Amino acid sequence: MKLTISALVLLSVSVLVLTGCEKAPAGFPKVYPVEVTVLDTGEPLDLATVILNPKEGTEVGSFTCAGSTTAKGVAVIKTMWGTYAAKGAPEGGYVISIVRDAVPEETMTPDELAELTPEALFAHKIELRETVADQIDRVPVDLRFPSSSPIEITVGSSGANTLTVDINDYREEE
Repeated sequence: MKLTISALVLLSVSVLVLTGCEKAPAGFPKVYPVEVTVLDTGEPLDLATVILNPKEGTEVGSFTCAGSTTAKGVAVIKTMWGTYAAKGAPEGGYVISIVRDAVPEETMTPDELAELTPEALFAHKIELRETVADQIDRVPVDLRFPSSSPIEITVGSSGANTLTVDINDYREEE
């Protein structure tokens, strides 16, 4: 019987730890669910960071509201304060900025890389860097900074607090 009770207590504690029962720090604002979907010419844009920058009149604290897009282009916004994070954002108006995090995808196996001459390896690394730059540059410059982004969202206690943005709508005609 003692073993069973001990096992149940251990299981309960494990579940609480794994489910994140951490209490919000004093002064942490009430947050409401927010999702922003980012598209590029109608297709989901992954690996993008969506940042909610408070507009004048919106509570500003020592917290950040942001999320990263999934393969479906959806960013679930979280409010982060120190090591604590909660899904959602405080009520108020925000300017949205979007930046693209690009990770170079290695096109060669480790064995193939080992066979390259130093010059060929250098050229390969340059090619990977250019690929990353192209991925980062997919987001128009104006959308990367809150001072120039025209995208806004108002987060409220009622309503969906969702937004879909197609970054292609903000590209300048070439």
